[in-house]
Amino acid sequence: MATVVGNPETAGAYYAYFLKGADGARVAPHFHRNTETVVVISGTFMVGLGDTMNVAAMKPLGSGTAVSVPAGVHHYAMAKGPVVIEISGIGPDTTTFVHQ
Repeated sequence: MATVVGNPETAGAYYAYFLKGADGARVAPHFHRNTETVVVISGTFMVGLGDTMNVAAMKPLGSGTAVSVPAGVHHYAMAKGPVVIEISGIGPDTTTFVHQ
């Protein structure tokens, strides 16, 4: 993780950071307190909606693709090959996993 601007932990402030994932890296179903925007910088980032990870139902996002995930929407993700994404929003950046 490399912060581009701001601090993801600061309430009410804009932040952006890069996140690098190895092939096959997964993020279990989760949601965020605030809306987040994801931009795929390189590679293919697979995303899905819901409370259970279903790899067959995931949609691929390629380089240059941007998606905005509204606050509270349950989603999950996986890297298909090495991937670099930029995550941005208004802090604080929180992640709550659905199955804890």
